[in-house]
Amino acid sequence: MAIIVGIGWLLVLCALIVFLAAGAISQHTKKGLTQDKKDPYDYLFDVYNK
Repeated sequence: MAIIVGIGWLLVLCALIVFLAAGAISQHTKKGLTQDKKDPYDYLFDVYNK
């Protein structure tokens, strides 16, 4: 039973991460900050906003 609950929590956490990442990407593309970038996920790794 504990294994099933653990797998369930793991699935919930993974779904939450995907949901939050999708929200951040959609907000970023709405603001038009990806004019000269080819990869929509590039800003996630852009630490210094170059």
